[in-house]
Formats: sequence, C-alpha cells, structure tokens
Amino acid sequence: SAALSYIAIAPSVIFVAVISAFRGYFQGKQNMFPSALSQIIEQFVKMAAGLSLAYAFRGYGLAMGVFGAVLGVTLSEFAAMIVIVWQYYQDKNRLRLSYPKNELKKYIKLIYAISIPMTISSIIMPITQLIDSALVINILSKTFSSAVSTTLFGLFSGTVSSLVNMPVVLLISISIALIPSITASKVKGHIKSVETKSSLALKLTVLLSLPCFVGLLIYARPIIDFLYGGGLKIGEINEPLVAARLLSIYSVSVVFVSVLTVTSSVLQSLGHTFAPVKNLLIGAGVKILLNFVLLDLIGIYGAAISSLVCYLTAMTLNLISLKKRIKIRYEIINLILKPLIAVGLMGLCAYYAYQLFCYAFDYRLSLLIAIALSAGVYFGLCLAMNILTEREIADIPILKKLVEKKG
Repeated sequence: SAALSYIAIAPSVIFVAVISAFRGYFQGKQNMFPSALSQIIEQFVKMAAGLSLAYAFRGYGLAMGVFGAVLGVTLSEFAAMIVIVWQYYQDKNRLRLSYPKNELKKYIKLIYAISIPMTISSIIMPITQLIDSALVINILSKTFSSAVSTTLFGLFSGTVSSLVNMPVVLLISISIALIPSITASKVKGHIKSVETKSSLALKLTVLLSLPCFVGLLIYARPIIDFLYGGGLKIGEINEPLVAARLLSIYSVSVVFVSVLTVTSSVLQSLGHTFAPVKNLLIGAGVKILLNFVLLDLIGIYGAAISSLVCYLTAMTLNLISLKKRIKIRYEIINLILKPLIAVGLMGLCAYYAYQLFCYAFDYRLSLLIAIALSAGVYFGLCLAMNILTEREIADIPILKKLVEKKG
C-alpha cells in the first residue's frame, strides 16, 4: 500500500536538489526573499494540492487517498522550483560564474570537502529514525498488538514530531539567516565579528525557542484537540491522551533541536564540517541504546525521552566544540537567567489566562487568545529586561528598522 506513495514522491528528489542549490545561492548573497517566497508557495501548494488530491482519490481506497496527499508534496516542490528559478533570472545583479580553467579541480574538491560532511550530517537522523521505527514497533509488539504498536509510533513520529518541528523550522530559518554573514566575516578575517554574530545567532535561537517549548508543554492537550479533533480515533488506546502526553514530554526538544541546528551551521560556516557530524553520531548512538531500555519500561514515552537525550547530547557537544574554536560568550544572565525568568512568567500567564478564558469562550478561541496574550507578555518582558543589547539589535536588520522608526 505504501509503494504508491513512494512513486508519488520520487520526482520531488530532483526538484528539492535544484531548489537547494538556488536557495544556497541567494542566501550566500544574504538575500532571503527568494527563499522565503519559494517556501511560502511550497507550503501553500502542499496544503491546497495535498488536501484536494486526497479528497479526490479517497473514493478509490485509503492507499489512493494517501497517494493523492503525497503527490501534493511533489507538486509543491515543483512549484517552489519554478518560483526560485524565475527569481534567479529576474535578479539584475546575478553573479556570473567565472574561474581559471586550470583551477576547476580545486573548486570541485572544495565543494565536496564542504558538502560531503554536511550531507552525512543531514542523513544521520533519517537513518536513525529508520532504525528507530523498526526498534520501537518490534519492542512495543511484545506488549501490544502490531496494529497498536504501529499506531503508537505513528502518534510520536507523525502527530507529535510534526507539531514540534513546525516552530523549529521557523526558528532555524530566522537564526540561519545570519550564517552567510558569519562566513563572510571569517573570510575577511574579522574574527571578533564572527564571535559577535555567532553569539547573537545562539541568543536569538534560545529567546525564540523557549516560549514555543513552554506553549507546547502547557497547551499540549488543547492543541491536540484543536488541530486533530476527531481525526485521532479512540480504539484500543486513548490516542488524544497519549499524543498530548508525548507532546508535553517532547516539547523541550524545540530548544535542543534549534540550538543543535544553529550551532552545527555556525561550525560548518567556520570550516569545521566534521565536528557536528561526530557529535550527532554520538547522540544517535545514545538514542538507540536508550530505546532498548526505556521502551520496555515506559512504552512509547521511552522513544520521546531517548530522542530528547539524543538532541541534548549532540547540542551540548556542539556548544563545547564551538567554545573550543572561537571565543563565543555564553552569558549566564542574558542567555539563560533572564530568558528563563521571562518564559517562567509567560508560562504562568499562559496557564491562568487559558483557564480564565475557558469560562467565557469555547476552548479553541480561548487557546488562540491565551497564546497571543502570552506571546505579548513574553516579548514585553524581554524588551523590559534588555536581553538584547543595542549592538545586537543593530545586527538584526528588521529590529534595527523598527527601533529607528520608533525613535
């Protein structure tokens, strides 16, 4: 039944490769607009085409319905590829490729020296997740039926991981926008600028990931009910309850994965391409070992905890590697203490605001109002506590413009 979906998604491999090359080109020029536009088009087409095709093919059986949904992914990648290639040809300041012919081999070797470690780093987690799926389902099958074991793993790898990955993708995009600037500073020999920008990327990641973690932790059950409603059927297990518990446990991975990804990017931009690979391999090894122990003890929740420990291990090793290579400052007050105070107060506001609004409104509306209010409280506290210095604000174009406009 799954074979149809593999056929549907296969062409997207080509489209994604082309998209990645062009996004890398624009981001190297520190122009994020084409990447952003192509990603917006990609997500819009993915949703519209995926839902429409799943609906159109549903009458031919479940496998065909899934085929339609997955085909929507391929169509979205094709649309994104067309958009970003069009952006390239519209670029009036398009760079021309030129190099001495006798140096071609040197450039090819340089490309491979950078891309091979990054590729290895990118495939470690998918391979680990593949091993994970076999381990989790087989170990859980000792206690539950095969169908229930598959459902439990689906809740974690599909429902919960998708929710956690949503803010992670946004946070990483914001922070990685600084990476080309870090690379440019390194090439020019401006080491102090490299250290400053690396510290800023890390601080932004922490500041933006903390409220996402606390929001998912506090609102786990209402978020599951709001987004999935009756889509999670209650059969042999209470799926909404299990999904909510998994989301509460796994929510902190927003912070770990975001910091891990950004520190990996900084290390790679500094030319230390194998350090993140080694650190992630160690984390993946820890994850697989913990699965054998925890899945027997606490079931599917063990998969969530082992993943957390994996990302925490790799993140910690990345931070150590970064500290060894540049004089990056890990400020206790502005990087840890103040953000924790702000997010703690936000958490209290989030919890009690939701409880209060539920007396007057439907839980869905209460959730949206409470999230908006909590976000306002958090960012207000961050500004009041001066977590970002004036120099750091000046390094972030959008904040610089807002401050200048306010002034």
